Amino acid sequence: MINCFIINLDHSTERWEQFTRNWGTIPDISWIRVSAVDISREKDVSRWGRYCPWTFRLLNGRKATNGEIGCYLSHLKALKMFLETDDEFAIICEDDIRPEPYFAEILQEALSHARKWNILRLGQCREKDSAAIVQLSHGVCLKICVKGFAYSGACLFDRQAAEFLVRRLAQMKVPWDLAIHRGWSEIREASLLPGIYVLDEISEQSTLGNRCGKTTFLSPFWWSAQLYKIFSRRIRYAIQRRRIRELKRPENDSGK
Repeated sequence: MINCFIINLDHSTERWEQFTRNWGTIPDISWIRVSAVDISREKDVSRWGRYCPWTFRLLNGRKATNGEIGCYLSHLKALKMFLETDDEFAIICEDDIRPEPYFAEILQEALSHARKWNILRLGQCREKDSAAIVQLSHGVCLKICVKGFAYSGACLFDRQAAEFLVRRLAQMKVPWDLAIHRGWSEIREASLLPGIYVLDEISEQSTLGNRCGKTTFLSPFWWSAQLYKIFSRRIRYAIQRRRIRELKRPENDSGK
């Protein structure tokens, strides 16, 4: 049995009902609802993390939207709830995703290769410049992706990754999707391709508000944001390519 922490706003009852309908038949998973952080309603959000407005502007060329802040703090909150358990693994997901029929089967197969990753993305990944590490059933492959942005709609974490991210990402400097996509030498990231979930139709109805802001060259921080983007991407590329080389060594072919 593995816990799945689902981020859901208190007033989004329709989305929660839709989620339970979509996932009600998936075996060996325990669903735990995480009350999403709504900064427009909750007065004290500092217990989950801290938003650094000037650093965010410097690295992104703009200020964060309420939706981005709420999303970031909600994911941190879910990771902290996971660490309060004794479990070794947990899924953190948002409430607008729908599983493929073979979700549970692929999940168990991926767990048998847990020594190859600390964060496993379960979907919404671009396959650009990726390398296959393990072939699973139903045509799904465990891969290391180098380039191409990936979203954090549903990810499987081990305790090492959760502890590291809670510590390193306590201050919000970039949106959550970018924060865990930047590449870390301390933790390993892999992806399932094709993914084992899809976005539900209800995902088009945003509940946290505008999740994505825009950066234009008119922003006084536009150039600093471009430099950070180039710098962070280069680091990610180097780390992920090193992971690929390590996992493709002959001594790793046994699946350990």
